[in-house]
This record gives sequence, C-alpha cells and structure tokens, in this order.
Amino acid sequence: MSQKQGDTTPGLFQCWGHGGGPVPTDSEGKAKSIRFWSFERPYMRAFHLNYIAFFLTFVSTFAPAALLPVIRDNLDLTRVDVGNAGIAAVVGAVASRVMMGNMVDRFGPRYGYGFLLLLTSPAIFCMSLVQGAAGFIVLRLFIG
Repeated sequence: MSQKQGDTTPGLFQCWGHGGGPVPTDSEGKAKSIRFWSFERPYMRAFHLNYIAFFLTFVSTFAPAALLPVIRDNLDLTRVDVGNAGIAAVVGAVASRVMMGNMVDRFGPRYGYGFLLLLTSPAIFCMSLVQGAAGFIVLRLFIG
C-alpha cells in the first residue's frame, strides 16, 4: 500500500484500514490531540476503555477498606482479624508492585496492566462470596 502525498501516517495503519483516522497522528502513528467525546478507533476507543478500566479497578480494589465497618459486622470479624487483613493487604500490595515492575520491564505497560486485571478480577469477584475471616484475609492478600 502506498502512502498519499502529505500523509504522515505509517503504512501499518493504512493496512488496518484506518489511514490515521479522524485523529491527527505524528510520524510514529501516535495521536497528537485528544477529542474527548469521540469514540473513533483506535486511539479514542482505547483511551475511553483505559480510564474506565482504571476507575473500575481502583474502586473495586479499595472498596473492602472503605466498607470495613459493614464487612466486620457481617462476617463477625475480631480486631485481630481486621489487623491481619490489613497486614495481608500491605503484603499483597508490595508483592504486586514488585511483580508489576518486572512485568512492565519485560512485556510493557499494556500487557502488564492486562495481566494485573486478569489476575485480580477473580479475587475481587470472590470477595462477594466470603463467609469468614480466613477467606477475607486471603482475598485481601490477593487484591492488595
């Protein structure tokens, strides 16, 4: 596929049928501007999906700490159980940051973030199925 004169998008994007799309791109094929209300592919759709995924991850990760009074009453947790869950969350957070650093260095941020979502989503889902202190502490470890 040949490029049109004055077209600065790489040939790879033309093969995908985008031709740079409605979002202006630089010589590396990266978007030069943000059109917030647009859902055009590939740039703006990726932008919107990324901030929605980040928001959902943020809310679901920090929800157990914010809902601790309700969870403590429903699961009949003692002060020791709550303390152990807090320690487990810190240990999980430190371990996940070390692991994510290696993942980002090796595979890049996109695959690292995807791996993190795939790894933590079952633990976040299972938080709704917890029946006792042990399950709550283990899931706090995996969620971080």
